[in-house]
Amino acid sequence: MAKEDGNLAAASLQMDLFSDGAPQDRFVERVDASPGPVVEVEDLFQETTDAAAVSPPVAATAVSTADTVGGISDAGEELVANRRNRGKVATTWADIEGLNDTLKVKEAVKGNVWPKPDYQQLIDDGMQPMVAHVFKQVYDSVAAKPAVRAGGTLADTHLKEYIAGLQRVEQGLMKWTQDTAALKAWASQNMRVAGATLGRQVALSDLKPTNSLLEYVYPDGWRNHRDEIRLVGGNKLLGALQPGYEEIKRAGKAIDDGWPNKRESWEVRGYKVLEQASVRVDAHPRDKQFSLSVDRYYLEAFDTEDAAMAAAASIKPYVLVGKRGFIGSFDTRELAVESAKERTRGAKGKDAQIIDKGYNVADAERIGASRRMEGEDISSERLMEEFGLRGVNFGNWMKTPAARAEAQMHLNHAFDAFHDLAEILDVPPKALSLGGMLGLAIGAQGHGGRFAAHFVPGVNEINLTRTTGAGALAHEWAHAVDHYFARQAGLDTAEEPYLSEHATLGDTKTRHELVGNKFVAVKSPRFGDVRPEIVGAFKALVQTMTKRQQTAEEARSEDAKYQQKLERNVDGWLGSIGRDFKGMEAEFNVLAKRVRAGDFGGERVAIGQSTLVHPVVAEMRDLYKAKHGRVYSIDQLKGLQSNLDSLAYRREKAAHEQAMAADAEAMPERRQVSTDYVLNAARLDKDKGGKAYWSTKCELFARAFDSFVADKLEAKQAKNSYLSFGVRETETVPVGHERESVNAAFNTLIGEFVVRESELGPALFSTAPGPSSTLPVPEIHAEIERLRGQWKGMPPVLVVGSPRDLPFDAPANADGAYHDGKVYVVAGNIADMRQMQKVMAHECIMHHSLEEMLGNYGFSKLHHGIQSLKAKGDETVCSIAENVRSRYGELPPDIETKEIVARAGEQCLDEQGNVRVQYGFMKGVFAGMTSWLRDHGIAVPFTNVELQGILHKGGEWAKNGTGLEAGRREQTLPQKVVGNLSGLFVGKILGVADGVVTQKVGRAGETVVHSMANLTEPVATGDIAEIAYKDGKGTVRNLERGQVHGLDR
Repeated sequence: MAKEDGNLAAASLQMDLFSDGAPQDRFVERVDASPGPVVEVEDLFQETTDAAAVSPPVAATAVSTADTVGGISDAGEELVANRRNRGKVATTWADIEGLNDTLKVKEAVKGNVWPKPDYQQLIDDGMQPMVAHVFKQVYDSVAAKPAVRAGGTLADTHLKEYIAGLQRVEQGLMKWTQDTAALKAWASQNMRVAGATLGRQVALSDLKPTNSLLEYVYPDGWRNHRDEIRLVGGNKLLGALQPGYEEIKRAGKAIDDGWPNKRESWEVRGYKVLEQASVRVDAHPRDKQFSLSVDRYYLEAFDTEDAAMAAAASIKPYVLVGKRGFIGSFDTRELAVESAKERTRGAKGKDAQIIDKGYNVADAERIGASRRMEGEDISSERLMEEFGLRGVNFGNWMKTPAARAEAQMHLNHAFDAFHDLAEILDVPPKALSLGGMLGLAIGAQGHGGRFAAHFVPGVNEINLTRTTGAGALAHEWAHAVDHYFARQAGLDTAEEPYLSEHATLGDTKTRHELVGNKFVAVKSPRFGDVRPEIVGAFKALVQTMTKRQQTAEEARSEDAKYQQKLERNVDGWLGSIGRDFKGMEAEFNVLAKRVRAGDFGGERVAIGQSTLVHPVVAEMRDLYKAKHGRVYSIDQLKGLQSNLDSLAYRREKAAHEQAMAADAEAMPERRQVSTDYVLNAARLDKDKGGKAYWSTKCELFARAFDSFVADKLEAKQAKNSYLSFGVRETETVPVGHERESVNAAFNTLIGEFVVRESELGPALFSTAPGPSSTLPVPEIHAEIERLRGQWKGMPPVLVVGSPRDLPFDAPANADGAYHDGKVYVVAGNIADMRQMQKVMAHECIMHHSLEEMLGNYGFSKLHHGIQSLKAKGDETVCSIAENVRSRYGELPPDIETKEIVARAGEQCLDEQGNVRVQYGFMKGVFAGMTSWLRDHGIAVPFTNVELQGILHKGGEWAKNGTGLEAGRREQTLPQKVVGNLSGLFVGKILGVADGVVTQKVGRAGETVVHSMANLTEPVATGDIAEIAYKDGKGTVRNLERGQVHGLDR
């Protein structure tokens, strides 16, 4: 370091910390955002949950499904990644403790736990710039996320310790920057260190340590926090917490460069303008050359000093340099800056050209089979239920009356697109929700700009941007299914929680665990219980996307190029060796000519104990020895011989292939090479700069899937530019033969998709089927008889060997079913007594009503509680009640309560399976169900998720009868049950009795009840009817007869 620089840094430090503007002792308190008021919900069976048990603010909540006046409304859960929900970041472990593993890892990062400080604001508030930059150096040294060893798994203990460590560093740093005495002592000591470094006389007593920043952060000693420090930043952090002369010098330079003022984009990209830079010409006598440098940047070398001086004279006053050195010189600073900006704009423009940009929804185009009635508009609720989504959300502006038409277009196109995708994949529409995991947001999360959409793992939501989201649905669903299988493989906490990112790794993973006093290797399956067929299909697909076999032409061309390279290398070695044969040029040239002609003299000969060379090389050695009386450099001869060996092999190979050229079946030796698809992606990443994006496995997977979907549609003369970006031949997707291979690999993967019935509808099934051992059939029969003795009214139970023995189609892993009034137990899929009891609970409980399970007193208390919450205007209960009313009209209060419970049962659990605070009344329902099961001989514990599935199943069974049948009561609803319906209902008439018409509508098979008095014409059982309500009257159109009865519309 130059002495002038050291004096400047020391003087700057002294001015900063001893001027009148030095910070005074002051108290600074960090105030976290309040989580907001907690809405208390009366628990009908137990005390209200303590505030400490309330779900974190980021947990999903149910929202009203009632239409916003004049606008489109949300349906289902409030999706937590919505931009409108962002505000509070994770600052403590308590904020994220209740999240799933993927979300914990996503939230426990430096930017959330310790948001980036506003350094300009710190300076404006009185902190000296030098101290503020030291603050920045400490912040920058902290790991962006918990630092675990490569391949290690992040556990809750790591995350908790990381958060605590960041808070410790932040608090200690703030205390140190506010302690004027400590800052002055630190400054004085470092000025003395600077003086000693620059050669001044300094007393050793002046260099003694003072209370340091490190001691403020770790008052009990940093060695007591070794594990925490490793997670938070390691040695880099420890160094930054001991700021000294180098840190001061770094701060001074940054301040001189204008910090903390924000830099322009060209400066961020590494360009810099040097004013009046020093130009220097240096002589190099050994090489007889003269080098030209500007400042510290080398330009080029010249053979003469005059040429170098002429080049130096041409350097203009303002020099532009970049990360790789000198770029050019200019007469004015403005010209230099404009050149830097032009380079930056060029990079951005190039990057922008290759982005897969979506469409505006108004420009979306679809060709194909109709998915809706002509002119039919899809509601948020319909879209959610048709495909089993957790929720459908819109951004705030999208729900205004002004955006209604645009939002409606999104709903209609999304409905058609999901159906097209389900048909391509050959799965039920509801399976696209991936077992109810997936949510959809439109114009609610994105920022527009570069990307048309995104998928958020952990919260498992697709967001389509309002202006360019059309076209991205297939791409984002590919991310969703990729993450879905990764979750089942136990990769939730991986840095990239997508199966495609791990598929090419080995089937087992090894980690070292401390056992006793030593670490031992522990192996475990990498992909958990995911079916080998799914993993294998992913492996093959990733391999196909990234690798291919060379063509014969490519192999021949590569061999020819390599042979040319070897020949150049041999020429280089001959030239280097020839310079040492002065006075023997003629003799050496004869030998060199033989080498170039391929005449190496025959078999290799020994010139040492372990050195074999071709005879021509040995002759060179002998020639040199005869002239100089000593042997030539063995290293030079070995270098030449090595290249001759390779060249000889290549020439023999080329001769062999030429001799075989007449054989049409003869193929050159080929190897695996990178596909054009992955090479193009790598080039795009290089042009973009920064973190890899285009070439990551998950992005390759998603873009290839989008292209696959587009090709599938085109093969049927169909098109859906809302679902897919469309058929294209660009560098962002596979093309040609590579595309055909990738599409075939996708067909294989999709062929391995197995759909099974989950508690909340059809879901893709990936885990390995069947237990390794089963419960003996006699024990199954004995358990059925035991339960029959305790379970009054238990339906008939039949035991079959496998799902193939059931009287209906069922997935291979089915362990039980309820069909035609009977319960079936599949013995081949029952692993133990615990599973047996759960099967009985799931299937037999459907035969009993909610009143039976809760008892008269329990149901009465539940009914009173729900109706009281409704009367008080409770937002959750009122929104569900409004939804029930819009479906079934005005119901008697007791039936309305059952419908509210059924709806709440589908939405009441968060990601961790806990009852959300606003659904407190459901805890009483679950408690009552558990108690009833225990009384009937089912002693195994049930999770809330399992109880939710049982409740859902029972509700579906109850609705399959006439009207809104509740349990086994088989009552016929009176005429007053229905009324005030609105909208259009299309479907089969299931029954007509006692003034009530029951109709099955929609693909989901939902039952709607009409009052005959409100219909303009009678209908008959079995009719396919369209009933459209206007002013309380339903106009009937029989679709089979094409007749319309009733009011003019």
